[in-house]
Amino acid sequence: VGGVVGSFTGGTIDSARTDAATRVLGRPKSASPMSCGPRGGIVGMFHGRSVTMSHCLNEASVNEDSGYGGGGLVGDIYVASRLVQSSNRGSIAASRANGTLVGRLMTHSVAFVDCSNVNDSSAAASLVGASFEPNPRHEFTNLMNPAVPLPTHGSILENVSFGVTAAATLVASNVFFDTGAGADVPPVSTTSSMGGFTPLTLPGSTGASRAALKSQTTYVGWDFASTWQMDPTSGYPIPKALLTP
Repeated sequence: VGGVVGSFTGGTIDSARTDAATRVLGRPKSASPMSCGPRGGIVGMFHGRSVTMSHCLNEASVNEDSGYGGGGLVGDIYVASRLVQSSNRGSIAASRANGTLVGRLMTHSVAFVDCSNVNDSSAAASLVGASFEPNPRHEFTNLMNPAVPLPTHGSILENVSFGVTAAATLVASNVFFDTGAGADVPPVSTTSSMGGFTPLTLPGSTGASRAALKSQTTYVGWDFASTWQMDPTSGYPIPKALLTP
């Protein structure tokens, strides 16, 4: 289920938007969270052939029914994809494998470039809820997340399966996130056999205070001349293309 399209089977989706009055749900509240398909503020699922999403903005609330696989932009991604200059303003419900940008990565290679979450109170607080393939080659370039997940839960990627080995194959550059009041929020985490979360490092990512994330000077290496602008609504950086009607 998606705010714009449920299933996207390859190609390019550009300049899609949902507004704050939209609610993206996918199942009755009585159903098991595992029994429903993915839900995304823009697209429910990418599959088939490779996909590029660019200049997309979600303001809808997603997964108020607390299912798995909910994302501000996309619920589940099954194919090699790129998400470029896109952002989330919507509230994503707290549930395992939900994220402010993407719920679940079910493929080895997804690139996020110049993307942000500008909702610092979203219940699901990680940019990506989970990555389930071994040795993923995901790339994170110029990303920002001010939402704060639970301690030891990753701000950029909450659950990378296969632990440290998988985290070592991730690539990040100029990524910024809120470390929380106790400075105990890591960029990435993995679940243990006992069900707890173990924090992992992600070279190329930097933890900062919420106040710092609202300062343009924090974002060393970002292009504020042509790509980024400080959002007048939230105070956080957002791609310029999304502020142009």
